[in-house]
Amino acid sequence: MNKYITTTFLILLLAVLVIAQGPPVDKLIFVLQPDESRAIRDIIDGRMHIWLWYIRSPENIELARARGLNLIDVAGCGVYNLQVNPVTTNATFNPFTIREVREALNWLVDRNYIAEELMRGLGIPQYTPFRVGSPEYVRYIDLMIQYERKYAYDFEKARQVITEALTRAGAVFRDGKWYYGDQPIVIKIIARAEDVRRDIGAYLAEQLRNLGFEVDIRTVPASVAVPIVYRGDPRTGEWHIYTEGWAFTGGMTAFEDDSFEFFYMSPFSGTIFNEQYSDYARERLPAEFKDVAKKLTGGEYKSFAERRQLVEKALQYALSESTRVWLVTQKCPMPSAPNVEAPFDLMGGYWSPYALRAIRFTDRQGGELVVGQLRSFFTEPWNPFNNWLYDQLVLRNVYDTGIWIHPQTGRYTKLRSEFRVETAGPNGTLNVPADAVKPVVTGPEPGQVEWRRVGEGVQATSHIIWTIPKGYWHYTILPNVDKPRVAMTVADVLYGIAHIFQRVNETTKIHDPGTITPGAQVFVERLVGLKVEDAGDNIVVHMWVNYWHPDETFIVQFFDVTPSYPWELAYLMDVAVASGRLAWVVETAQAKNIEVLDLAKGPSLGILEQVLSEVKGSVPQAISEFVNNTDVSARWAALESWYEAMKHFYVSNGPFYLERVDTAANQAVLAAFRDYAFDTSREYAPLYKPRVPVIEITDIITSAPAGVPISATLSATLEGSPYNNVEMKFILFDAAGNVVYSGEGTRIGDGRFKVEVPADVTSMLKPGVYTLNIIAVGADAAVPILFSRSVVVTASAEQIIEEVSRSVEQQVSAVRERIAALGGDVARAFESLSGAIEQMSRGIDNVNNRVGNIESGISTVAESVNTLSDTVTQLQNSIAGLQGSLGLTNGLLALVVILLIVNLVVSLRRRATSGGGTVVR
Repeated sequence: MNKYITTTFLILLLAVLVIAQGPPVDKLIFVLQPDESRAIRDIIDGRMHIWLWYIRSPENIELARARGLNLIDVAGCGVYNLQVNPVTTNATFNPFTIREVREALNWLVDRNYIAEELMRGLGIPQYTPFRVGSPEYVRYIDLMIQYERKYAYDFEKARQVITEALTRAGAVFRDGKWYYGDQPIVIKIIARAEDVRRDIGAYLAEQLRNLGFEVDIRTVPASVAVPIVYRGDPRTGEWHIYTEGWAFTGGMTAFEDDSFEFFYMSPFSGTIFNEQYSDYARERLPAEFKDVAKKLTGGEYKSFAERRQLVEKALQYALSESTRVWLVTQKCPMPSAPNVEAPFDLMGGYWSPYALRAIRFTDRQGGELVVGQLRSFFTEPWNPFNNWLYDQLVLRNVYDTGIWIHPQTGRYTKLRSEFRVETAGPNGTLNVPADAVKPVVTGPEPGQVEWRRVGEGVQATSHIIWTIPKGYWHYTILPNVDKPRVAMTVADVLYGIAHIFQRVNETTKIHDPGTITPGAQVFVERLVGLKVEDAGDNIVVHMWVNYWHPDETFIVQFFDVTPSYPWELAYLMDVAVASGRLAWVVETAQAKNIEVLDLAKGPSLGILEQVLSEVKGSVPQAISEFVNNTDVSARWAALESWYEAMKHFYVSNGPFYLERVDTAANQAVLAAFRDYAFDTSREYAPLYKPRVPVIEITDIITSAPAGVPISATLSATLEGSPYNNVEMKFILFDAAGNVVYSGEGTRIGDGRFKVEVPADVTSMLKPGVYTLNIIAVGADAAVPILFSRSVVVTASAEQIIEEVSRSVEQQVSAVRERIAALGGDVARAFESLSGAIEQMSRGIDNVNNRVGNIESGISTVAESVNTLSDTVTQLQNSIAGLQGSLGLTNGLLALVVILLIVNLVVSLRRRATSGGGTVVR
């Protein structure tokens, strides 16, 4: 019996050890499930284990929770917005060539209506490129609130701005309709059919009709919309507004430096920015906006203060240009089965690449896990420049990059490769070794790149040291493969770098503007030199770059050189494109009437097979010094064997390999790669449970007189224990949304914090209602915790005295003016009313006594009352001095003065008894 137990234990242990390398599960089976209710039912019934979309129905959310499904509750996985075509069209008038008309769309759409009604509470109004609740939104929350106020829904303002702009452009409004020339102005909307964007499009169409436009709305699926909007020529006038959506697979990102360049001027985000088609991009896109956006992308700032100035300017242009009008940040409750667990991003949810790389069953080892997707994942070509969400949710498990955004902190961290940064930035420089090299493009053909020494005296801002685990390419799943020959090498790294330099260079045959991201430009422009070393199980790459960022992990963001493809496959793709037989992107393929490159499916496979027969055995110039003939032969033979066995060319190095693609059945199968560089569940273990602290307000002053500090105390705990690693700041806004004061919280004890607006600040505040916003972020999880409280500031004693004095002066002045006006009447009445004057004087004395009594009873305004008594006495003396020349009317006016003073004193007493502060605990 003991022997049996021991043997069984050893077998199980061996199984665990064998299965440990790579991902926890054996297979990921991707299936199409476009119906939300069926997706929930499939998970409940065990036919599916995770659905890579968020639930949009409150009823289904309730059902998922009732049946015990895992439901991660995050916000920010995506946004909905409008893409607006600013290009002059060939056939008809496009009103959105006018900047003011585009900007007015911000006032025309009611974002709260979209979030609460159309999205049934699963959206948050968004006004800028920064998602609500993102680190950038919190960092500039004062600016965010100002723009939210400025561009709040205002239909009449939208009408006014559009009317003025169109009238200046020569359009005419008659009989309730807009005309340009003799033709009515028709606005063409393309609305996506699959989700709430159908409703957004219908709502927008109705708003535009209410302004007097004719609207032609086409509600179509992605397969129809994408070719028109992202690949078509915007000059045709086929569309003016597109109901767009963006998925943020990076999830929570601490800094979004390239957002403005990407969303407002990069051809990679739309052909409306491609100068080949767009007069807007060539002529009307503001030069200063381009300059500011480029500086942000390139990290051309030396402090957070300087960065803020650039962001402020970029935001101004983004909202005024409004080629994209932001609508809502999406709330994203994503479901999975009760017996699985996976890391998730605090904003992007299960769209983080860490999720499926480390997803596991809690009740068994290995296993096949079914992954549901909302839409087809075969819409775009599977090549290195695929940017389609649903495809990438499959492919990112097949190929590796070195780094990715940490799903909880928003900073860059290891996906495959380790990194270390040395920097002298922003003002200093580091010496670059003379034997460091830099790639130089020497010809138009693939691989025509030389590595030239940088020489003596060269300096750079930062030094990045990469440690890249070699591991193996997926070839090792094939029988009879010589493993050492198909491990990652220095040649793979170098060819990847050479490829980027060639692709960005306009003189080469693999150049395509549709593949050039802002990051690729930065890589080429800022790389000063590099050294690559073979270090046993790792490849070490030293890079010197002219790039700096306040967060050192973001220094590496554009300089990841971990290869995703073996050099022979990368070269095969380059030759296929350079020879004009395939194109990187669909737009270019359509323009040249050729096929687009796809490594996994479609007609390009046969073309790649033909190119393979032509180039096998070749060695590109860029790596000729770093390979030997044996390695070259083994690599090309492995690629041939791979295609023969797998029927596709998608060879990479991720924790899964592509086992099968079935486009007819909308299914893709990924199998675990057991020769992967490490055990993903162990490597990513800290990511399974986010370390989000619980932060609460324990005390806050909600009402206080000016001159008294306004403060709040807060507590922070993590897993029930006091937590101190919290960054806290606060902002006080007035009723108009202006920033009155801002500061940082201070720790006053273990897990206890305090924010305070000091007395010297509140003493300058006018009485009224203010808003205190407190933002707290834990160091281990960058999801912000926001508090907003109203604070009432009442008048101080000094302010009351000042107000009363001012009122008395105004009323005395009025009396004097009245006395002067009465002149003659007073003289004639003098003799008959002298007795009355004496009586009134005695009345004044009585009032003085009463004022004195009130003074002794109101200690907080004693000084004020004394001042008033002096004022009364002076008035009495002035009136008495006038007795020789004043009559009955003078006495009556004196009575008016007395009554006014009495009224003011009573008012004083009421105010004095209503002072003090209210503390809520």
